[in-house]
Formats: sequence, C-alpha cells, structure tokens
Amino acid sequence: TFDGQRIDLAALIEKYDSRLEDVFPRDAKQKYDAAPVFTTTADSWKKPAAAVVRPTMLIPVFPGTNCEYESAKAVEDAGLRLDISAPTVEARSMPEAIDKFLATHSNANA
Repeated sequence: TFDGQRIDLAALIEKYDSRLEDVFPRDAKQKYDAAPVFTTTADSWKKPAAAVVRPTMLIPVFPGTNCEYESAKAVEDAGLRLDISAPTVEARSMPEAIDKFLATHSNANA
C-alpha cells in the first residue's frame, strides 16, 4: 500500500516494461546462429621491445628495529629487488653501507 492505496506490483512492473515493447521487444522471436570460434597458434613469441625495470631497494637495519622482514616482503611483493647489505648497520657506518649499495647496484638496470 502507498498513501492508503493498494498497488499491484506485478501490474506496475508489466506496465513499466511494456511501454517500449514495440521498439525494444523483451522476447526476441528471431533465432541467431552461434558466434564463430576463432583460434590461433604461435610457433614463437616475439620479445617485448621494452625491458622491464626492477629497481633495487636498500633496507637499512639498525639495532633495535625489527621490521626488516615485513618491509622485505612488501618490497618484493611490489616487484622490486631487495638488498639488505648488512644484518645490522650501525649509524656511524651508514655512509659506507650506502656507498657499497650504490657501487653494487649502480648499473643494475642498464
């Protein structure tokens, strides 16, 4: 009921659906053939013209931190290469660790 009147929903839906029945019939009488199936085979695959670049990321590990494993998993899941150059990098040896990382990976994607 709506505003004190009883409305037959089935009749309402039929009225709504039948407005454009002459233009867009709901029950098409025409039969269609099945769409053709196309297949192909390849003897070889062409190598892509562009190489995929996988950047390398350094995760420094300091005494007292413990998230390097979670960070490493997230980095690898994102498609990057990972380098944890030292199990523990002390703050005073950080510049040497960065220099080692850069020397090792400067031409990694060339």
